[in-house]
Amino acid sequence: MGIKFLVTLITLICSQTLFAGVIVTGTRIIFPSDQQAVTVQLANPLEVPALVQGWLDNGDSKTIPDANEVPFILTPPLVQIEPKKGQMIRIIAKDVDQLPKDRESIYWFNILDIPPVATEKTDENKLQVSIRTRLKLIYRPVKLEMGQEKAFKALKFKYLSDSKEIRVDNPSPYYINFYDLDLKSEKQETFVHTDPVMIAPYASDKFKININFIPVRVGVNLINDYGSNQSYDYNIENIK
Repeated sequence: MGIKFLVTLITLICSQTLFAGVIVTGTRIIFPSDQQAVTVQLANPLEVPALVQGWLDNGDSKTIPDANEVPFILTPPLVQIEPKKGQMIRIIAKDVDQLPKDRESIYWFNILDIPPVATEKTDENKLQVSIRTRLKLIYRPVKLEMGQEKAFKALKFKYLSDSKEIRVDNPSPYYINFYDLDLKSEKQETFVHTDPVMIAPYASDKFKININFIPVRVGVNLINDYGSNQSYDYNIENIK
């Protein structure tokens, strides 16, 4: 069975019971540039062994890139985790000298939790599905010009009244992830935007909003390295 086949593996045995298993510790992986490797902790809380395939990608969730397309090595790429046990997967730096030194770079860590095949006959119909987990892998140079807290505070917001869009400028070397945005008018009218937003370093992004007021303030929840929300408030510049 080839590795590309395992990525798309979904085992269906009729209907009713959904299999789910391996747990990944954390919601994102930070790889500091002064380290040669980082580890990801997996845990199998079930009463049966779990077979897990791991790989990295560079943004295309539908394919496994060639080895020379990702500057890291993941080991082991395929592992069985015994019941109630854990397993460490290592991500090792390979060709990171090619990555920018003035900003973060982003890749993605994937695991496919492949359910065990039933070995005994039963009349009960079951559905067994391979569960995929995908986390951000952020490579962070250690000598960035600012810390994450300062980067959060440096964000700039503009309201483009003609197109009814919010533009967010990220003048920092960090990837900024938004949990939500709460727009407010001078009369305290509000609109909450809940779609995920991620803005690359030194980049801007725009998103359409359906509101009938001019926003002057925005409260946002930003996601930090630990996967927790940090709340901030910003003024919004109105651009006609």
